[in-house]
Amino acid sequence: QQVWSRTFGGSVNEEGFSVEQTFDGGFLIGGYTTSYDPNHRDIYVVKTDLDGNLSWDFQIGGEDYDMGTCALQTSDGGFAALGYTECYGAGLYDIYLIRLDDQLNFDPPLNRVPLVLSLHPPHPNPFNPTTTITFDLPVASQVTFDVFDINGRYVGAQHAAPMSGSGTIPTTGFYPPGTHSIIFDGSGLSSGVYLYRLETSGSGATIGTGTPTIRYGKMVLLK
Repeated sequence: QQVWSRTFGGSVNEEGFSVEQTFDGGFLIGGYTTSYDPNHRDIYVVKTDLDGNLSWDFQIGGEDYDMGTCALQTSDGGFAALGYTECYGAGLYDIYLIRLDDQLNFDPPLNRVPLVLSLHPPHPNPFNPTTTITFDLPVASQVTFDVFDINGRYVGAQHAAPMSGSGTIPTTGFYPPGTHSIIFDGSGLSSGVYLYRLETSGSGATIGTGTPTIRYGKMVLLK
């Protein structure tokens, strides 16, 4: 006799390949998603409570093909996901092992240099009051991070702080190649939709000289 069933995913395609029970009695699912970008697959990890209700989900991937095959909880309470990647590594496809701590901070493999520029969705989203935005740089770059409200009014970098990188303005400065994160704090802002913009100029060039690369994203502050 079936006790319950649940579905998880967005507006396109998701598929799960592994499930295991976690220390708190919930379940952890490993698979892939195309709902974040229909043009490629991303690794997708889903955590539920004991009754199968969504606790959190986590998407990891670049601008090509990343496939998750399984996920598990580690002995220290964190999480790990396994799959393969076309975005990162030395070949066409490489084995991809990802470690998450119990706060869902992404711990990328040591010495990994991304092959493409990627701006990942914020996590968590919706958020209150902070969220983390992660991006990948294939080359050393000058980076500027800006945030606007839904009407296009500039919110400013004073609400954000980098977890890596440098610069006199907290989120503007020189970043080496690799994976970096910016924490956005919405404590002083009203609930609503906010748009963020990441502007990069590669090879250490100063922004405004040459053609920068720009990526956009959306996040929801829910108080």
